[in-house]
Amino acid sequence: MYITSQVLINDITLTAERVELMYSGILKFDEYIAIPCYGANIILRFSYVGNENISLPELDELEENLRKTVGDRYFANLMGTVYQKQGLDYANIKSIAQKIDSLFDIEIHSNHFHKNGLDNDCAQIKSLFHLIETPRIWEMQVNKDEILVLALYCGERPLKDCEVEIIEEENRTVKLVFVKDDNSYRGLMKTLMLAVSQKVSMCHILLDYQVQV
Repeated sequence: MYITSQVLINDITLTAERVELMYSGILKFDEYIAIPCYGANIILRFSYVGNENISLPELDELEENLRKTVGDRYFANLMGTVYQKQGLDYANIKSIAQKIDSLFDIEIHSNHFHKNGLDNDCAQIKSLFHLIETPRIWEMQVNKDEILVLALYCGERPLKDCEVEIIEEENRTVKLVFVKDDNSYRGLMKTLMLAVSQKVSMCHILLDYQVQV
């Protein structure tokens, strides 16, 4: 699969190392996730490991510079723990994202670097799980022993959560989980697009609309 290909992993590793070198003692690479159905984007996620607490303006500047550092192939943001310290209520994250989705008609960036590879992965998921249609895959996350695939559904649930082993993926288990499409997932991508256009952190956008929930 493209998401576990050595070419992609090597490029992500080099990109992450460049970030860690530039922000030594402040940022540490944590994980990468693919978002096939919303622009075939791949997001690199970093933990904030600095000793000092950072203000929201400082977080805005850090995340904007982080996006510039990773370049056109990827988006990047920080893990949720630093957002929580800014006062973001994760218990209401779906409601906030739904609010943003309803308020903004904004184009979601399409990444041509990864489109063919992620399209092929989606087709492979369809074949692997014997699905009639290719699922709208919200997220693919590579863990040590598992590839977690979150697919969106409307109406009736396509099938129960299940697992299938893929031998050619070094015995990793592929776990396909269907989640109801409640527009919050699109709202999160719109949040990212707003953050990029306003040159602030995703946290800043989410906090702006948290008070309206």
